[in-house]
Amino acid sequence: MRTKNIINIFICLLSLSLLLSGCSYSYRMTEYYSDDENYKTLSGEIIETEFDDKNGTLYIYIELEDTYHYNGFFKVISSNEQILSNSNFYEEVSVGDVITFTTAPRIFYDGYDRPIISLSFNNKVYLEFEQGKANLLESVK
Repeated sequence: MRTKNIINIFICLLSLSLLLSGCSYSYRMTEYYSDDENYKTLSGEIIETEFDDKNGTLYIYIELEDTYHYNGFFKVISSNEQILSNSNFYEEVSVGDVITFTTAPRIFYDGYDRPIISLSFNNKVYLEFEQGKANLLESVK
């Protein structure tokens, strides 16, 4: 009987630690995204775009020119997507165009898409670094 109680306590503690292990993502993300040294500016061709109506997020599949390490989907959070929309991004940029953007390469969990915090095309800036970064930091709090 005593062994069974010890096993139950152990299972409860293990379950609790697993549940609480994800609670620190917000802190780690805020700490990481606050440091300008963690951002990389890259250029690549837009292969596909997808807008998620539920959360207002724009996903852009980008094939990079200079490295394969970052190829894939990048996301533009809702507040930054609004800035793109207001600056005529959708009218002036399309699939096949080569854009320059800033992202932070760290992946925090499975299924995480790297954020775009600045974006330009043909010398026009659609999303400024400082504004995009501030919006990103606000979204991970």
